[in-house]
Amino acid sequence: MTKVTVFMKNVINEYRSKFESELTNLQTELQNQISEHETTNIQAPETSPEKTENKKPIYDISGKMLNIPKAQLKPGVYVQDGKKFIVK
Repeated sequence: MTKVTVFMKNVINEYRSKFESELTNLQTELQNQISEHETTNIQAPETSPEKTENKKPIYDISGKMLNIPKAQLKPGVYVQDGKKFIVK
């Protein structure tokens, strides 16, 4: 190897060790910041099933959309949100 090659390898190794130690310091600092600022008490938004069900259209078994509240349906088979249900 030439003197220039040896010199360049030494320079590269020196910078590599500096960057590796700096990277390790940054990783440690980032992990500390994340653990200090963990989010807590995240909850899903509250929705009542009645409100969301009432907004979805109801169809009779022949596919006709009905504009009647669920409580006023006559006995029969109906479809709401792709699911069948029976009113007795």
